Amino acid sequence: MDNNTLFIVYAAMLVATAIALTINWLNNKNEAGTREWAVGSWVAVIGMSVISAGYLFPVNSYNFHALDTLGNIIVWNATLIAYYGIVRFTNTSTRTIRILFALTSLSVVVILVLLMVSEESLRWRLGLGSIIVGAIYFSIIPALVSKSLYKNAENAVAFMAIIFVAVVWARGITAFGGLDVSTYPRQIDKLTVLTGIISNAGIAMGLLMMTSNRLNRRLRDMASRDSLTGLFNRRAFQDAVTPIWNSCLRNKQNMSVVILDIDNFKSINDNYGHACGDKALIDIADVITHTARNGDVVSRWGGEEFLLFMPDTKLEDSSIVAERLRKNISECNIEHNDASISVTASFGVATYVEDISSLEELISKADVMLYEAKESGRNRVCINGNKSAPYVPAYS
Repeated sequence: MDNNTLFIVYAAMLVATAIALTINWLNNKNEAGTREWAVGSWVAVIGMSVISAGYLFPVNSYNFHALDTLGNIIVWNATLIAYYGIVRFTNTSTRTIRILFALTSLSVVVILVLLMVSEESLRWRLGLGSIIVGAIYFSIIPALVSKSLYKNAENAVAFMAIIFVAVVWARGITAFGGLDVSTYPRQIDKLTVLTGIISNAGIAMGLLMMTSNRLNRRLRDMASRDSLTGLFNRRAFQDAVTPIWNSCLRNKQNMSVVILDIDNFKSINDNYGHACGDKALIDIADVITHTARNGDVVSRWGGEEFLLFMPDTKLEDSSIVAERLRKNISECNIEHNDASISVTASFGVATYVEDISSLEELISKADVMLYEAKESGRNRVCINGNKSAPYVPAYS
């Protein structure tokens, strides 16, 4: 396959990936970065079309080199745009891309000056251009690896980028090392274009996979999270806790459950409206999340009730956490419109003992203690260490 045919295939591949990434953007406009992927892909189509025009219609030597240089500059900027999309999608630092943009702009000036000075500056134009485009592709890799949210998709993009970087940098080193200009198109371009076709098609597929994986993850979160507070719902709580429960049983570790209920929550809805009630639930969920320890599983259990499962935790330690939660909630003011509302919560705590046969039974014991806390005056923690222990309010 000659170079002209390869460039036509490359351009066709870029058009196909541009269409795919544009459809991806139109279907996922809320996803940061997808627009840049689409725009960058179309800019790459323009750049490759300019390069192809130089090969297909070489009016003269200068025309060929001018179109080749202009097309490559457009492709560099296309890659920068797509890279910026990856940075936005993964929410990583933009510092590297700012540096690359400055270096690319400087390189463009240098290459244009070299082109105007002499057509025989191909060696330096090719070498500098190869180093720059390789640097752009290479910078894509840490932007992906730093997040590792969707490993298969990210690895595919990173692997394809590495392949292209290796070939392009080898091209640049060859140019700086004494390239025979007369044999350049035949010896170098064919490998570079072939690699570009494979790697850029793979990168586009990886970007589509990253978007699909993010959407799937969000759908899973929607199915497992309470829509108001973002905490686990009951089903997700059971799924998350069951393997931990079984592991604690095998290793004979302590387990505790804390269940809490907001005191007089109905009066908040009645006096201030349901919007204020929702705000109270969100704020208290935030307090619970920030007070819970690493490894604790937090759930909105229903209505104004919340549940914490605490693996490898004794009764006294779970009671301390519950008391800390009680204090933090009582100090939290719910700001809504012009109102500032104080709330309290009642707590029930239960710890696993050998006669408890299931997680549901442990939660039931904690629920009994919650009822005791309510009956004892609210805004307190009631604990139960074992079956024969009396129901004693631990704090008031």
